[in-house]
Parts: sequence; C-alpha cells; structure tokens
Amino acid sequence: MGIVGQRFMIAVPITNDGTVSAANVQITGATLGAAGLLSPATFPVVLGTMAPDDESIFQADFDASGLAQNTVYPLTVKGTYQINEVPFSFTLSLEVGLPPASPGSGTTQTTTVPAEDLSGGPFAHEPSGFGPGINEPSPPVPMAPFVAGTPTQQSTSAQPMAVSNGVTPALEPRYSGVTIHSNEGFGNVLSQGTPAGGDPGEPSGASNGDMTFVSFNWGAAYQASAGGPFNVIDPTTIFSHPTYDVCCDQHVQYVPKIGLFVWLQQLNYHNAGSGPGAYRLAVASPADIKKYSGQKDAWHPWVFTDEKFNLIFGTEFDFPSMSVGHDYLYISWDNNCALPSGKNVPGCIFGRQVVRIKLSDLKAEANPLPVRYTSNAGVSGGCTGASCMAWASFLTQDTGKEVYWAGHNGNGALRVFSWPESSNTYTWADVPLPSSYITNADGCAKVPKGSPPGTVPKLCTASGHVGSVAPVPALGGETVPPAQDWLFRKADDAIVGATRSGSNIWFAWNAAPNTAANHPQPYVELVAIDALATPQVVLSQVQIWNASYAYGLPSLATNACTQEIGFSLARGGGGSVFPNHAVGIWGDYKTYDTTSASVTGSEYGDYVTLRQNYTASLHGAFFDAFGYALTKDKSAGAGFVLPSDQVDIDIRHVVFGRAGACAQ
Repeated sequence: MGIVGQRFMIAVPITNDGTVSAANVQITGATLGAAGLLSPATFPVVLGTMAPDDESIFQADFDASGLAQNTVYPLTVKGTYQINEVPFSFTLSLEVGLPPASPGSGTTQTTTVPAEDLSGGPFAHEPSGFGPGINEPSPPVPMAPFVAGTPTQQSTSAQPMAVSNGVTPALEPRYSGVTIHSNEGFGNVLSQGTPAGGDPGEPSGASNGDMTFVSFNWGAAYQASAGGPFNVIDPTTIFSHPTYDVCCDQHVQYVPKIGLFVWLQQLNYHNAGSGPGAYRLAVASPADIKKYSGQKDAWHPWVFTDEKFNLIFGTEFDFPSMSVGHDYLYISWDNNCALPSGKNVPGCIFGRQVVRIKLSDLKAEANPLPVRYTSNAGVSGGCTGASCMAWASFLTQDTGKEVYWAGHNGNGALRVFSWPESSNTYTWADVPLPSSYITNADGCAKVPKGSPPGTVPKLCTASGHVGSVAPVPALGGETVPPAQDWLFRKADDAIVGATRSGSNIWFAWNAAPNTAANHPQPYVELVAIDALATPQVVLSQVQIWNASYAYGLPSLATNACTQEIGFSLARGGGGSVFPNHAVGIWGDYKTYDTTSASVTGSEYGDYVTLRQNYTASLHGAFFDAFGYALTKDKSAGAGFVLPSDQVDIDIRHVVFGRAGACAQ
C-alpha cells in the first residue's frame, strides 16, 4: 500500500490457486468501506487467462479524506472467470488500514532472552526446514502517478571472471583501479555437511582479516586462516533443537570492537515447516572457532521467540538482516501470522521489526541477554503499523551511531526510518523520489517453474501492473536454454541494499524493465539521501543496468577509508547468461564476475552479501563479498535445469577494492 496526498493506493495479488487454467479473469468491482473509488475509472479490468499458481496484481485507489488512522476497513474485490467456458465468480475480502502519517515516531520496548543450553551436544543431525518458496509473500508496491526522470545513461558492463580459484599471489590492479585481491570457493557444498536442495544458496559472511566465516541456507563454513581450506560445519549438530529446526535465511557479521563473529539463524517450528518463528543468535571468537573446529563449545547462543517480543504465539519470522553500529548490534525481520487462517489472526501484528543489542552484552555473554525492539503498534488483523511499508527491507551497513531502513511508499517515494543509538524512539519520514520506477509485480515478468524451453514470459504493463496502459514485453532475467526465471521471487521489491557513507544513506532494490528509460532488462535502482537535511532529500537517483542482461539482488557496503560504495549482486539473463555473482564499486560502471555458472536454478535467491574488509595490509579500502553460482556436476546429463544431486553450488568469498587508495 501507499499514500500520496489523499490518494490511498492498494495493490492486491490475484492468484489462481486451482489446478487448471482460469480463462477470461476479470475484476468487476472494488470497495473500501465508504471511501470513494478514484481508480480504476471503469470496470471490468481484464486480467486474461491465468494458469495454476499464476498471479496478477490489481490496484485500486481510494479517497482517504474520510478515513481515520488506527482503524481497519473492509476491502472487497469481486471478479469473474471461466473454466471450460463455464462462468464462475469470486470475492476477496481483506482488512486494510491507512499507513501512519509522515513524519512520525514510534516507541520501543525491552525484553530479555535466556541463553540456549548446549549441554549434551553434539546433537544428532536434523534435516533442515529449508524448502523452495519459503519466504512469505511481500505486499505488492502500488503505482503512484508516474513521474518521468533522467535515467543513468551509462550502462554497467560486465568483465570476465577475475580469478578462477584460490588467492592471487599479490595485489594486482585490474579494471580501472579495482583489485580482486582474492576469489575463493570451497567446492561443492552439497557433498559436504548437510545437503538440502541446493538452490538458493544465499551466502552471508564476514572476515576479521584472517579467519572467514560464511553461512548459507542450510549450513556454514569457516576458513581458519587466509588462503587455507574451508571447513563445512552442520549447525543442526552444533545447537540443540527440541523445539525449532534450522530453516533457511542466515546472516554473519564480524564485530572488531568486541572481537567476535555473530551468527544469526532463522528457525522453524520443529517438524512443522511453518508456524511460530524464532531466531538463534550466536557469538564466537576466532580463537574459539579455531580451537573447537567451529563446534558447540565455540558458541554462545540465545533463541529469540515471538512471545519474547510481545507477539502472539504463532507469529512467523522471516527474511532477517543484521548490521553493526558503534555500540549496538541491529537485527530486523518480518512478522507475519500465516497460521491458522492467514494474516487476519486476532492479535497478529504484521510488519517489519528491528531489535538492538549492546555489543558489551554480547561480549559478556549476558544471560539473560537484554534486548530493545521497535513496537509496531497499530490495529491487529490489518497492516496498519508504521513498519508495514518496510516489509523485507535490510538495515544500513557501516551505520555508526544511527541505523536506517526504508520501505516503498508507492513507486514515487521512500519511507525512511531511523533509530539513533542515543534514543529509545525511532522515527520515519517520506522522501519523494525525483522519478518513478517500475516495480517487480509478481504478476509480471514471470516464466513459471518447469516451463519448456522457449516459453514466452508474461506481458506486464508499463506501470508494472495489469490493467493500466498498453502492455510491453518484460523479461524476468530468463536464460535460454531454458526460459527459466531465476531472478524474480516473492520479495522482489525488497530494499536489500543499504549502507551509510558519512551523512548520506544509500538504498538499492530490484526494478522491473522500463523500455521508456532504455532499460529493457531488470536492473538495480539506487538512491542516495542526505540523512541530516531537514527534511531529508534525495541527492542522487541512479541505476545499475545493461540492455543485454539483468542485474539484481544488490548488497551495499561502505569502505572504511574513502567512504566509497561497493556492491555485491547477481548478473544474468538476456537469453544467454546464466546467473553469476558479481562485484563492483559505484561510479565505475563496471562489474566483475566472480563465478562461471553453467546451469540456471529455478530460484537464484533473495540476497548476496557485502561487508567491510578488516585486513590490516589493505588499509580499509577493500570489501568482503559473498555470492554463488550453480554449475553442472561432472556426472550430470544433458539439460540446464537439473536435480540437486547433479548441481554444484559454487559459493565464493571475494576480497576486492582499490589498491593503494588508503595506504599509510
């Protein structure tokens, strides 16, 4: 949802959850309580034929002048469809409330979390709760009246894979001053540790300059010293699991101030696959990881459950992020109540939640661990809290004494949140963008899983939603063979790139193709905001794009010595390029592949990772990037969409930057 003046914009997913195609799908009406309908101007709105699991986005705009804050209103959408020429009708009923007014502020609360008992370990291996489509759907971003702008004219070109294996013997300047210091992998992770499907991998990691620790969806690995081998470890044997299983999304940070690696693991309710959510936060020193080979005696964990954050039992957690400030560790996640009856569970609070923890308490292994968290008040049963717009957004890296995150207020503004370390109150304000962008509506730019080679992607409109202006072709990052959509997933508009550089904050997210702006492939939208201005203003709105292939899943960080913005992302599509991991520095208009993929996965993933590098000899001018690609196993047969046991996952740790930029 979004709001511009008194225009309340609501985008609703329309999904065919049947087993056969529905023909001539039409929306015949929409109401929101007694609010006046502003658009569509006429009905029906034709969605056309929808295959099983197909999805389209219908948007209705209402006059908000008669609506009140902290109130939910019944939204009703009616329509018709045909199966074998037999007509049927449907009605969708939701509860919707106005987003909080901007600017605004929210309160925070405190809780304590007991340490997890690891006595009795090592534990028996447990299959992870990881599976395809694990993420909860993100609310579609509605389309505000379109504002044209001047896009970045210079495209971003891809350079060949920088280092095939191992560590380069010395710093070697390449590609306009960018140095690939090292590019290391650790082989096929499916043959080590705990196999669990293989795609997506979604690696996250960090390094203290010598030891590197990296997680992926169902496991982790560490490198005891730079240039040495990686050792894959199984979190299900390290940590106890009487109630929760290790599920999927994980994040890793290294905190120089306290000399600890921090490992965040998403958990699922035991043997349920979904249900009450939890996170495990664990810390370990490099010395203890090395001494205990990464096993249980190295780690000091705590388990965060929904009830500890004043949420009803059954609240799901999803899509976390983690950032390190001056004196605090920050974590964010999505709250959702999918069981037993969807998001209208009485008492459910839906939205993004942020927590902060004193670094000194982590260092002291406090038991219980004091935690402060944002309170997403609002009316239960509807998305009315302040953080609903910030669904799936990541926290700013290298954030100093204030952390930021942002969400989409339609496609013409960002709602920017901030939380100073000196305050127990967080605030938000809307920041208009100089130009609109096209969002990645789930109903557009899709090639369904398992489609035969040559399948034509679904058309979407120039506004990104069905039922607006003339349709234009919208490629979703497919590769041929086969026409397999690897890029677009349920969180495809998520602001997964975020970092701070001095007084400026940068946000980045996926955007759908925009032929009017000469962006025929999916690309990355970046915005730099002056955080200290009153009101906050956009300093720059730019893009990472290329007409021949797609860019997506941007992760941002800021180097320590020149405050340059680095990025780690995925590149592929355009009919020939398999999805690869790539890195670069903003302003060079070049990316550097770090992998050499030879197969397309059904879902590449939702994020890759970038961190500051702490190697003393690199003087703070370098970054640690973590990404992956899929390659064929030697035993694989013909084809490009293969069973997981015929696919290798090439997870990479890449150190890159500008050699000599800050040498002492």
